[in-house]
Amino acid sequence: MFKRNFVIMLVLGGVMAGVFAGIYIANPSLLTRVAEPTSAESYIFTTFNKSSGEYTILKSDSYSHIKTKYIAECEYYKWGDREAVSGKDSRDIIVGRVITPNRFTLKKSDFVDVFYQNDTLYIIQGEGSEKITQAYKIKLASLIS
Repeated sequence: MFKRNFVIMLVLGGVMAGVFAGIYIANPSLLTRVAEPTSAESYIFTTFNKSSGEYTILKSDSYSHIKTKYIAECEYYKWGDREAVSGKDSRDIIVGRVITPNRFTLKKSDFVDVFYQNDTLYIIQGEGSEKITQAYKIKLASLIS
């Protein structure tokens, strides 16, 4: 009895392996799909003061539940191989826009990274000739609840 059940399980296992192999050969993405990680952080550009050129940016981290408010001024905006635009005319972010990092995408055009370096917030989107890089000088940062 044990031998017969074991042989049936081996045969069924071989059939199932064959089915999965057939699916993989027909469409490999069905078995190799990787879940895209979602970012814990998002940045919302809530206000823009035209006279000072300052944005209010709220950073929300869903893992740590920490919210940070930044007052920042756009230093420069660069699109692909074009010359960078700096100063007050360099802003490109629309008030109300939510930016969520998407660093691990399979589609390079959907790439979004946000990081800090030397009191500057950098936003990088896309790649190649369509890559957009923006830098915002942080003037004030405060934790909010």
